[in-house]
Amino acid sequence: MPRDARLYMTFPNDFPWHPKVLRLSAAVKWAFVEMNGHSRINDLDGRIPAVDAEFMWNRKILDALVNSHPTRPLVVREGDDYVIRDYAEHQQTKAEREELHEKRAAAGAAGAAARESKRQASAKQVLSNSKQTEAELEIELEITTTPNGVVEAAPKRAHSIRPDFAITQRMRDWASEQTPLVDIDAKLPEFIDYWRGIGKAQRDWESVWRNGMRKQQGFAEKDRGSPRMAKADVNAAEYRRLYGADNERTRGLQALDPGIS
Repeated sequence: MPRDARLYMTFPNDFPWHPKVLRLSAAVKWAFVEMNGHSRINDLDGRIPAVDAEFMWNRKILDALVNSHPTRPLVVREGDDYVIRDYAEHQQTKAEREELHEKRAAAGAAGAAARESKRQASAKQVLSNSKQTEAELEIELEITTTPNGVVEAAPKRAHSIRPDFAITQRMRDWASEQTPLVDIDAKLPEFIDYWRGIGKAQRDWESVWRNGMRKQQGFAEKDRGSPRMAKADVNAAEYRRLYGADNERTRGLQALDPGIS
């Protein structure tokens, strides 16, 4: 729930039964409340010009407030003003309000500065993390901030693959873990020619390359486990058994003719 921004007056809980108040009429009591409110709204700090006070309240009511106690009345007359006694003990003064306003403004400015500093630091981190990709792709990055304050960096526009598209060390590190069966250097010309032939623009060619190498890894894994490859392995083993240098038939022929290998 939003905070109520209106001004408030404060009175002790026993105010209606205080000896200085208990004997006063309802009209006089209410006039005293009104005087506090008028002073609070207009930042008068309890000092109301007599010309205004006598215009807003009956002179008899003002006299009753001034005579509410022999030594400590609710209101005293000082020169051309009616003054609410001990006003600063119960109500917020103009100086206190200005001090509070300055503190809140300073706190708000400090908070805004901290948020801006954090945003700039996040933006710098994003740019730092994106520096290698930006240099490799030679494209501009667009820095944006989401409604929840997250800084994001993304390529501004898609472009065709460049003829000199190269495999970086970061890409090699990724391939050694994710696509170990793929000869990435041998596949690179095929990758470049394929996408140059299609002519389709992309925003992140490194991601496209990774996806392509994943497909090549899948092909390699499928070939490794295919019946055709298994049969070829069996045939090679059988050939080595029949004609290899260590099989019994070959050793027998070598005994008859040392020139047989």
